[in-house]
Amino acid sequence: MRYIYLSALFATFVCFYTTSAYAQSSPASKTPVLVEPESEQDINALSKAVVQIRTPNSTGSGSMVVYQGRLMVFTNRHVTEGHDSVEIAILKDVHEPAVPTFRGELRVFSAEYDLAVYEVNEDIEGRTVTAEQLDTSDNPWEYQLPQLEFIDADEVLSRGTPLALLGYPGLAGDELVYTAGIVSSVQMTDFNQKRMVAWYRTNAEMSPGNSGGIALTNDGRVIGIPTMVAMEERTGGRLGSILSIPLAFAVMQSDDLLTSWDDYYNPDDHLNPEGEPTYGQHTLAGSQLNLPLTAGGSRSASYLGELCTGYAAENPDAILTLSEVTERLTIEFNASESTKDATMVVRAPDNRWHCNDDREAGNLNPGLYLEQAQPGDYQVWVGGYQPSDFFSGNVTAYSAGVDTTTAEASGGFNLNGDPLYGTHQLSAFFLPDPQTIEVVAGGNVDISETIDGSGCTGFAAGNPDVRMHFSGSTAGLKAYFVADNPTEDATIVINTPDGSWHCNDDAHGSTLNPMLDLGTSGEGRYDIWIGSYRQGNYISGKLHFTEMSVEVP
Repeated sequence: MRYIYLSALFATFVCFYTTSAYAQSSPASKTPVLVEPESEQDINALSKAVVQIRTPNSTGSGSMVVYQGRLMVFTNRHVTEGHDSVEIAILKDVHEPAVPTFRGELRVFSAEYDLAVYEVNEDIEGRTVTAEQLDTSDNPWEYQLPQLEFIDADEVLSRGTPLALLGYPGLAGDELVYTAGIVSSVQMTDFNQKRMVAWYRTNAEMSPGNSGGIALTNDGRVIGIPTMVAMEERTGGRLGSILSIPLAFAVMQSDDLLTSWDDYYNPDDHLNPEGEPTYGQHTLAGSQLNLPLTAGGSRSASYLGELCTGYAAENPDAILTLSEVTERLTIEFNASESTKDATMVVRAPDNRWHCNDDREAGNLNPGLYLEQAQPGDYQVWVGGYQPSDFFSGNVTAYSAGVDTTTAEASGGFNLNGDPLYGTHQLSAFFLPDPQTIEVVAGGNVDISETIDGSGCTGFAAGNPDVRMHFSGSTAGLKAYFVADNPTEDATIVINTPDGSWHCNDDAHGSTLNPMLDLGTSGEGRYDIWIGSYRQGNYISGKLHFTEMSVEVP
């Protein structure tokens, strides 16, 4: 690996975070002050230091400063990951969208911390640009870079301290957006034997695209870089995380900085976004996906950021393809055993990483809920909290607008829905016998309220799990399900070619696995649902079809 030791470029970076030193050589009197957060003049004065960063497939935020006569742009690593060169858009008019003007070239980034630094040497037309030119507005770009002041390294803001964020959230297009909030909590860390703030948490609204911008105190000092948002699905609660600027500058003086994305991708201990998905690629198009898989692996996800934990396989477990923009993309994992602690990592089409451990309090299963999800491939890893902890479960994924519980026929079941585990063909006297399909049982449709009849119980998905077309004549067609864990209680529901419904809970008194003897139901289409006796329980196992006599285990 090629590492850079910043003895030349960043040896005196510490001057960035003292209140008496400035990143720019301009007089201190130029420093704008946010005495009142609603002060339009002061906010506008600071705004021009916040730039929009554009890559071929995403946008984000950054801050442009001058250090030792060189124009530098600070941002999050995830904003620019994989790009040696980025386009820098600036505010020529604070009341107009950002205008693509400069080009930034990668100088350094941190593999452990979500931080990257680019240098600006030319505009998008190839003309040279210098810090001296941007010291006044009398330049070809009619743009003057304001001076930023940074919080002292030893200062710790208390809970309740007002703050403001400046950035370019995607929901506002190319417009700079100001949001206000407070410091909700503070997380400290020890870095190079020095105690300092690692993260400020805030209730200030933070959205995709805000990443890499700046967070400010009311007196106009930069406290950090808005980096990520944690969201609690059940209540809708959100908490933003701001990477402390003193920690960011301390990282820039450390010895573990990289200068090439080639050094970052696919090292022996990282996840491999280029690898083939173990459980295939799946298109999300109007129906819920239920994908059984085995979670776990030996590669730690912690290098991806603070919220990324657990151990997963090298290659993605699955790739989920979204064909159009959706308000929300939901990806959840439910382990077959409730005591198993799973984690999730998703790499979005814009190369940003999203992670979750527990999607809500008291639930060890992870879930990610991506707002304004863009079209493209979402690579999914499901890990275990401990290394090499492997266990089975089910990934559920759907986009906004997909009704995962209602249906067009027979109450909660959707006879017109695409089967979750495929459509299959069988002919009489098929071989091999039995035919087997891996399925994860369970869902949100209450079978007892949907189908009347003995044995009609449990909870299943809205769409069929399996659709089977049968041809020929047989006197003994049977379908049964065997759970991987014999203590799990599954049920089965089948709609036969004549339109009638058949249900079973337990095949016999010594098993919790269900079976239906379809007898002479004849040729045609069979829609099969495998449910779980308890709502919220997902059971991995195998659905079998046979024409032989069988004792269900």
